[in-house]
Amino acid sequence: MAVPNGPAGFWYLGIDLGTTHLSAALFDRLTCQLYPLYWHPLGSQGSDPTFRLPSQVYLRSQGWWLHQFKPLLLPGIAGTKVKENPWDSGMHPTVVPLELLNRKRAKREMVLRSHGRSLGLSDLLDALSALLATIAAAGVAPLAQGEGLPVVEVASGSGRSLRLPSASSPRSHAVATLSSALTMATPSAAIGGAAGLDPDRFPQAIAQLRGAIVSFPGSWPDSYCFNIRESILSAKLVQEPSQVLFVENAIAAWLSVLPGVGGERVTIPSVLSRQFHPQEGPGASWHRSRAVGTRYGLAIDSGATMTELALVSVPENLEELSDSHFKTRSFPYAGQGLDQDIICQLFWTEAVRRENRGYWYLGCDLELPRPGEPDGVRRMQLQQRLLEHPAGRELLAAAEEVKLALQERDVYPVTVGEFRWTIAHRELQTLVVEPFLNFLNQALNGLLIETGLSAIAIERAVCTGGTAQSPSLKGWMRQKLPNAMLIADPPRGNRGSGSSRIAFGLAALPLYPRVLDLNRQQYGDYFLLAELLRAITDDCPRSLGEIVALVEHRGIHGRSLGSRIQGFLDGDLPPGLSSTGNSAVPMPEVAATTEYPLTRDIPLFEQVDGTYRVNLEQSGRLLQYLQAIATTTHQHFEDPLLLYLSEFLTPPRHHSENFSI
Repeated sequence: MAVPNGPAGFWYLGIDLGTTHLSAALFDRLTCQLYPLYWHPLGSQGSDPTFRLPSQVYLRSQGWWLHQFKPLLLPGIAGTKVKENPWDSGMHPTVVPLELLNRKRAKREMVLRSHGRSLGLSDLLDALSALLATIAAAGVAPLAQGEGLPVVEVASGSGRSLRLPSASSPRSHAVATLSSALTMATPSAAIGGAAGLDPDRFPQAIAQLRGAIVSFPGSWPDSYCFNIRESILSAKLVQEPSQVLFVENAIAAWLSVLPGVGGERVTIPSVLSRQFHPQEGPGASWHRSRAVGTRYGLAIDSGATMTELALVSVPENLEELSDSHFKTRSFPYAGQGLDQDIICQLFWTEAVRRENRGYWYLGCDLELPRPGEPDGVRRMQLQQRLLEHPAGRELLAAAEEVKLALQERDVYPVTVGEFRWTIAHRELQTLVVEPFLNFLNQALNGLLIETGLSAIAIERAVCTGGTAQSPSLKGWMRQKLPNAMLIADPPRGNRGSGSSRIAFGLAALPLYPRVLDLNRQQYGDYFLLAELLRAITDDCPRSLGEIVALVEHRGIHGRSLGSRIQGFLDGDLPPGLSSTGNSAVPMPEVAATTEYPLTRDIPLFEQVDGTYRVNLEQSGRLLQYLQAIATTTHQHFEDPLLLYLSEFLTPPRHHSENFSI
């Protein structure tokens, strides 16, 4: 039964943008009610809804599918706003060749290489904006042309064209964006709503959004957050950059199982709560118990590409819970890494390699990744090679099939082309799964050593994400954490199993305002670097303390940002500024024609006897570059993201905060 709501509310949107799927949830701060979003394929409203929207779109102008594109958002930043319109009226920018776009945008374009093809970074942001716009478009039914509104066409998976309204409101803008040259894969386009929320209230809630909270891997650079924020603003889900905040995946998983700092009980629609309640396990039970003092918990999120851990020390007074109570680690190995290792260890056996059989030619010139480990560069090269060839894509599909089938069987036969393998569960465990669990064990041990805890002190453990639901990983958690209550996602196929625990935790962030890492949210790397360069107006050598003082004179809390400023001075710059790769995170291939603002062999800062001296020519070029980027973005590099932050997190106290269904 749909829940009625008042005329206004403090609405927040949690977006779990995964490698393969997008999930989202609405949160009414006044009632503490969560509403998971669902989608139907356009023209198929009678079909079962899905809570997971495929993270894939089709660029009709270039004629290829774009999927699993999250890593492509890392190498640099780009904009989605174009000041001029050189294309015909009614055409979306993405259907126009790159060279016909606004000259400022085209000149600074970063061109990526993926699946053996080239793609402008701004085109990728347009694609992501269209995907995110399906959230605002949910609940919009196609209108007949006779109703007097202009219409645009959306290509459906069946090849039929569906006609949708075209207007200037944010919701209609979202529909128009959705109907651009970008066509999603299965489902090709979608509409839906929020489970448990009256359909008439859904568009009102979207229009009243006070903020969007997005998941992100904590080890990824600020370029990712900048590009995601830009796409959300382009999709018009919110209006201001400061309304888009980011929380690490594993931390969001923990927020989904805690009560509010004031004891609020978060509820979800009863149709889902029987299978998936966000507060099953710990939550209020921790704080209704007689035990006092700090309690310890662990969250593991392992999906397609990343595994993330968050160790939390929950204070007795939840109002004290802050980002300092979390210690996190992440590494780029998860479901896709397991698939690659199945190919390398079980399909491409030593005999196959000697005889050059079984599609081994796809990897014969590559250094294969070490099983169970991130080995980022090798894995990225292998994944690109496999995705570029039909045979490689067949191998990846077969590997995933084996991975799932052997969770319930002892042996499993698989055929790829003319080749046939019979894989035993024991082989999978020994050669693929156990190396991953060993690496995961090392990562957790590192967290425990850092915090001075032992595994037996952990009382609650949350595991979420597709890879984390495997019997092997859950079995390892039970053995590693003997005193912990394990909280897992619903089994596959259960109603509500597609709902994202992370999306729930993200949407409920306003209940835990101090968990937010304010320094990272307010001072993005590109803004902070620009402020640093604006603060240093000559090339006199200065110590770190003197440079921090100059930054503080510009109104920036320099002392709390000292480590980041130190990183810039030592050459650890945000991505996309130089062709010199210095990121700890493996980066996708960038086309050789890409122009960078900084000259490769000239450092931005030179170290001189324990002091630092800026290269004024490089500094001026970089500031000009950021100024040019800002002409095509909704974000700018002049002020920190401070506006509306307190309003974003705290509703008026006189509103009721108790609600249940």
